[in-house]
Amino acid sequence: VGFIGLIDHWIDLDLLKAVARRIAPAHLVLIGQARVDVSALASESNVHLLGRKAFSDLPAYCRAFDTALIPFLVNDLTRAVNPIKLREYLSAGLPVVSTPLPEIVPFADRPGTTLAAESESFVAAVVARLQNRVGPAERRQLSDAMTAESWEGRLASMLRTLDTIAPQEAK
Repeated sequence: VGFIGLIDHWIDLDLLKAVARRIAPAHLVLIGQARVDVSALASESNVHLLGRKAFSDLPAYCRAFDTALIPFLVNDLTRAVNPIKLREYLSAGLPVVSTPLPEIVPFADRPGTTLAAESESFVAAVVARLQNRVGPAERRQLSDAMTAESWEGRLASMLRTLDTIAPQEAK
């Protein structure tokens, strides 16, 4: 189970500790700079705090993950963020368990995305993902479903919209 990103005050460290304890002996891998005290996590034998990694190395880590996490606290700060990591994880073919940030809620019905508001339901969702791991074909489907989220996909969508508007304006 993995997380890639800055580990700061918006990350629910208690939630990560609960996940680590419940999934043991499976591993919880955290990649990114820690700007908060993570000693409580580091004391868990199955937690691996790897620090920052080169961007070019991240796909290899994603291939090794069975599930990715977005364990953000839901507060005034995080209600205003749009975590691109959801799109990155899904594009990498990873199922995601996330707290219900407003910008992630529209993805709740997409395959591979699980939102959980309460700690126990979040942990249970991670456990369920580990018990029902997605295979290579399902990972490819998760990744392919994100094609429209690429810059090329967004441009194509805008051009289609403009095509429907432009003929009306030409009249």
